[in-house]
Amino acid sequence: MAALTTLAAGKAEILLLVEAVLAWGPQELPAPSRDEAHDTLGKFTAHGRLIAGQLRALLHNSPAHPHIAVRARAALGEAGRRLPLPPPITQQQAVLRAQNLGRLIKALYRAVDLLVDEEARTAGRHTSGPGHPAKEYT
Repeated sequence: MAALTTLAAGKAEILLLVEAVLAWGPQELPAPSRDEAHDTLGKFTAHGRLIAGQLRALLHNSPAHPHIAVRARAALGEAGRRLPLPPPITQQQAVLRAQNLGRLIKALYRAVDLLVDEEARTAGRHTSGPGHPAKEYT
């Protein structure tokens, strides 16, 4: 769970950056420079790999409801396709790639959150004893 704590510390900051990047538009003046877009791509790629690794570990180590597992695997598949792409050439390509990686990061975080919530819900259902009243199984 230490890795989850590390990711949580950077989550708010990276999601703020994602929202800023998603707001980049064709009419935005001044447009982000190619270097700024590439720097953002580097941050998103590194962070996306961290989240994808955590998601893989969560998926492997905890039984998940099938619909949650499908969503998590879909996000991982998309990460596997997008994160290793070579650097874009033009400024416009860099902006579009940064926006796509921003959306991917949001999807990866949603999948992690779903798995963590499912794990907590399942653990709560199976916990009983002092301080933990027995839960009814429905």
